[in-house]
Amino acid sequence: MALTRKAINALREAGWQASSRAELDEAAARTRVVVVGELHMPDGWTHLRTFQRSLVDAVLAGGGELALGFEPSVKAQQQGVITYAKDKGFTPIPMEVGWKEHLELGLVQVRDDECAAAVQDWLGGGDEHRLVLIRGQAHVLPGGPLLKRLPADAVVVLTIPNGLGVPLALLADSLATPGTVLRSKTLKRVFYVHCDSVGGDHDKWGTELLKLLAK
Repeated sequence: MALTRKAINALREAGWQASSRAELDEAAARTRVVVVGELHMPDGWTHLRTFQRSLVDAVLAGGGELALGFEPSVKAQQQGVITYAKDKGFTPIPMEVGWKEHLELGLVQVRDDECAAAVQDWLGGGDEHRLVLIRGQAHVLPGGPLLKRLPADAVVVLTIPNGLGVPLALLADSLATPGTVLRSKTLKRVFYVHCDSVGGDHDKWGTELLKLLAK
């Protein structure tokens, strides 16, 4: 928990600047590892899964031997993206083996160690091996123990704004237009993509509240 808080504080202090989907897609196509932090929502609740599918396409454009690393404890929520990536030629890989026991015992570090080992095992198969990793955002914050064991040039995409210091005014605009992309001012390969709910009164009143708070 202390490491997570430290990582969140570092992101907040670094600040954010406007980016674009084109910049994110180019970075994703040129790196070996793309990490997406998520809230474990099923298809249809937010724009998250639609965004993840489009990111799979961006990685695919870069070529290579491709894999999608998923979190087995939430496979049901991630299944739509897993199936989409598999149909595109990606190899689906569960990032943990003993996750049931480790989850019950609260062994977060052990789970992340297994995930890091699985990533390294895939990348060790050859320079052409590339990976998209979708995992709970708390696990994949820059500066956290898992990210420290991944390649330094990994692209990290965060999708939950809580505590990251994302400007409220920007979030207010983003609620009406999901998909807004920011990049960390100092951590050049760290992006934030806004993936809010799919519409209705939640978006309407959430937008108005954030606009008031931003004044």
